[in-house]
Amino acid sequence: MTSPIGERHMFPVQMNERAVAGRAMMGILARKDYAMAPKLTPQQRWTAASVVAFLVLLWFALANSASVTIHFWFASERAPLIIVIVVSALLGMLGLELARRSRK
Repeated sequence: MTSPIGERHMFPVQMNERAVAGRAMMGILARKDYAMAPKLTPQQRWTAASVVAFLVLLWFALANSASVTIHFWFASERAPLIIVIVVSALLGMLGLELARRSRK
């Protein structure tokens, strides 16, 4: 028996690829679909988080490209804000890495 819209059966025997893709797009996945999802290791999660943090930092730095004055104890210097942000972030990452290594 066919439906009025084409050659499909009115009683689905098996889901075709289009139906599976449609269900996946709607967020209706079977438990076995979740089980087949790749598991991330802690190193992969750390790398992904680092990449996201870097991209956010880069976007923020590019959005703030004005020149700023940096006041040291003995002098003042003007520099692009992007340089100040990147150097500050690199110093922060260096400090975090040194702290992480000292715990091991």
